Amino acid sequence: MTIQDLRNLDREEVLGWLGLELKDSTGARLAKTLGVLTAGVLAGGCIALLLAPKAGNELRDDLRERLRQMGETNGARRGHKDRSSAGSPA
Repeated sequence: MTIQDLRNLDREEVLGWLGLELKDSTGARLAKTLGVLTAGVLAGGCIALLLAPKAGNELRDDLRERLRQMGETNGARRGHKDRSSAGSPA
């Protein structure tokens, strides 16, 4: 093996002879993970928009109404618990 042959070797070959291999850096793994996560969020959002049964304004109004009803229901339950526990000794 000549010096020219040694100069032409790449890292993967040398590491392979030593029984080692290159590993992705933490930044590279993070970039891949964030890329996949972003693609999944975008795909899910597009599918949700395509399959939504109502227009955006109608859906937001329905959600707002349901949240308001849930708040009233939870408030009524809390008021009932407060009144029932007020007469009991501590």
